[in-house]
Amino acid sequence: MRVFNSSMEFRDCPVVLALGNFDGVHLGHQKLLRAAADLASKTGACPGVYTFWPHPLEVLEKKEIKYILPLEERLKHFSAMEMDFTILESFTPEYARISPEEFIKMLLENFNLKGVVVGFNYTFGYKGAGRITDLIKAGERYGFEVKVVEPVTFDGEVVSSSVIREKLALGEITRVNGMLGYNYFLKGKVVGGDKLARNIGFPTANILPEENLVLPQFGVYQVEVVVSGERKNYLGIANLGVRPTVKSNGRPVLEVHLLNYNASLYHRELKVSFLKKIRTEKKFSSLEDLKKQIEQDVKEVLEGIK
Repeated sequence: MRVFNSSMEFRDCPVVLALGNFDGVHLGHQKLLRAAADLASKTGACPGVYTFWPHPLEVLEKKEIKYILPLEERLKHFSAMEMDFTILESFTPEYARISPEEFIKMLLENFNLKGVVVGFNYTFGYKGAGRITDLIKAGERYGFEVKVVEPVTFDGEVVSSSVIREKLALGEITRVNGMLGYNYFLKGKVVGGDKLARNIGFPTANILPEENLVLPQFGVYQVEVVVSGERKNYLGIANLGVRPTVKSNGRPVLEVHLLNYNASLYHRELKVSFLKKIRTEKKFSSLEDLKKQIEQDVKEVLEGIK
């Protein structure tokens, strides 16, 4: 899949565009991307994603946005969903001021537009003034198709990025995974630690999560781990938090203990997928008490897979 930093860079073929932010690439986004691929196939066009970077709220409200998926992983999902290209349009204060009419005009000038696919609540243009009805009218006037994708529900609840963020904050990881359509994960290279866990019999691989990511509620989770360069997946337990039992600088750390794995993991990259929450993070009065609790955590995981 090709990635462009501006719509003005793309001149290759007729297109069907999937429009949106796509943070998390959850079940609703996946439905939208499939619809874009289907419409492109019917119209003989190239399917692609048109999205913004950075997130509009970072520009408009000067907010630090926490993402469910890093951009690199989002692009991998787009490619897996058969998108031919992605446009990462730079969202600037100037861009934010364009009217809905100007937005549509820009798409028509920069693309041989055969269709657009949007979610049920899509808005566009200055202050989100453009509505789906405006897109449909423009499509009728200029000859491109507009497909609106209805919401996807999971267990009676509409799937959205904001809802997934709420569920992560509550530690409802199995519900998060259901809404994502894949297991929530964190990736990173293993960094050195103080070896306290090793000294009590449970060596851990420590990862510092990217600071612009949404993290689950601090606690202990059953995880599945992929080690870079290895094909096998490993079962483990992971503590995400600030390590209240020992001295900490306050930055969240993901401490992963792999079951039945003895090789060194320093400087290896791990993909840690969260499967189930075991308990919330808590402070213990001694390392011996911590050891007993970890033994109980491991026992719970092993009994759960019998």
